[in-house]
Amino acid sequence: MTSSENPDARYFLDRAEDCFRLKEMAADHRALAAALEAMGNEFMAKAVELDTERDRATNEGKSDP
Repeated sequence: MTSSENPDARYFLDRAEDCFRLKEMAADHRALAAALEAMGNEFMAKAVELDTERDRATNEGKSDP
């Protein structure tokens, strides 16, 4: 993933990393840790989605003569 080129994807990647860090801090609270992990996974998926959309748009532009 090249999220450094896509500020929107970078935002979601940063939020995912925040959630994963907080999850470690909340390890004694299983429900909270699980919720933070789920949120982190959702943020990560959104970052990948945005990068994929950008890559597809870039590749479509290259195939046009």
